[in-house]
Amino acid sequence: MMIEHRLMSWWRAGLVLVALSSACTKPNPKSCQDGTCTDPAFPFCDVDGALTGEAETCIAIACTANEFVACRGDRAITCNTTGTDYELELCSGGCNEAARGCRRCEPNETVCENGQVQTCDADGAVVASEVCPLGCFEDQPRCRQVDPSNNLGMYLDMVTNAPDLDLSAATFVVDTGVVSAGGIMLTVPNFLHPSAGNGASIRVFVVNSLRLNSATFYVTGDPRATVSSAVAIVSKGEIRVEGELILGPRIGGAVQGCLAGHSTSIDISGNTLRGGGGGGGNATAGAKGGNAGLNAFGGTMDGVSGAATLVPLRGGCRGAFSTNPGDYHNGGGALQLSAGTRIDVDATIDVRGSVGEVELPGTTGDAGATGGGGAGGSILLEAPDVILKANVRLLASGGAGGEFCQHVSFPCGLGGAGATSTSLATPGGDATPSSSPAIGGGGGGGLGRVRINSRDSTYTKSSSVLEDASVTAGTIRTR
Repeated sequence: MMIEHRLMSWWRAGLVLVALSSACTKPNPKSCQDGTCTDPAFPFCDVDGALTGEAETCIAIACTANEFVACRGDRAITCNTTGTDYELELCSGGCNEAARGCRRCEPNETVCENGQVQTCDADGAVVASEVCPLGCFEDQPRCRQVDPSNNLGMYLDMVTNAPDLDLSAATFVVDTGVVSAGGIMLTVPNFLHPSAGNGASIRVFVVNSLRLNSATFYVTGDPRATVSSAVAIVSKGEIRVEGELILGPRIGGAVQGCLAGHSTSIDISGNTLRGGGGGGGNATAGAKGGNAGLNAFGGTMDGVSGAATLVPLRGGCRGAFSTNPGDYHNGGGALQLSAGTRIDVDATIDVRGSVGEVELPGTTGDAGATGGGGAGGSILLEAPDVILKANVRLLASGGAGGEFCQHVSFPCGLGGAGATSTSLATPGGDATPSSSPAIGGGGGGGLGRVRINSRDSTYTKSSSVLEDASVTAGTIRTR
């Protein structure tokens, strides 16, 4: 009764008593008055409000991996390796905004420590600072660098003033190294790297950084007659690709280790019966050509060829032709993009194998010829961070087998389908001969490859990305 009397007295005096009970309330999940954050959506405590203006508040994080954010006294706040949270590092020499983190160097000294290179002048002031995406080199005060696959790092060292390029609708002539955009010819350092093993030679373009909004890579002359070099662009910094990148036929297409069989033909009373050519292979096998009855067999398929690592670099194998083996090449091309910091792709990269070629009937009784489809080509992307955005289409499907049933009245087999990421190549259709000429369809080409090398064998990919290829991932080499 005494307690009740006092409460009523306080109320009459105009005083309000508010009692908070832990039994009927719960703490604010965004508060970090106790120094901790428990909600994964708000993982970092902004203790002094320097980041958001609200002290002791748990905040959401979306940052660039390893990037310096701010100093908090003698601690440096940096983004973690996945871009999902901030990390705190105690700086023995103090945190310095100009140094973008901890001050690590002494007067007239260059130091690489905790993934950062710093140089101090005679007064001990930081005059240069660089974050190392791949960490520090073991016994030198410098960052570790990307070592591009296929031994292409030497070309980065040979070019001291590589250009920063921002190109749209560019053309790259692979056999000459000429680059142009907007009708203007550009000087881009380039080298012809010799072939190794059963790989292709490589035209290597060297840049400091590159933003490329659509490009076509092609060779001069008749691409039917030759296989050109593969293409590599190596960058000291980042590479950004948008729009559409198209590799013309046979750029870096494989010529060694390709075993697609040529068909056989027979002559009966002046009428030719001929099978279709076999399809080329890469990550998956091509398919055999169709028969034309009796002993006119289709060409055998080409098996799996090349290496998943794309070392050596090579594209898809050609499909076999019925009559003149080796006179054309329709395997998809090969492209390597190697960057020192990151690769950001929001584009279509097209290295599909071509349809098997055909030779229409000539004189009476000549059945003509059908070739196998070329295998899809190869795409190698490597950088510490590789990001594939929403519009990415990596196309390395096999070409369909050749056929021309719509052009002739005699028995003819349909061309087989080229391989995709969800289906294998199919054989060419058989033709059932009579007294007329007959010809089988060409076999479909096999599936191409995509290889992605990064800091930790992972890469960022939008849910809408299409990878029509056999995709593998690995760890980037450093030097």
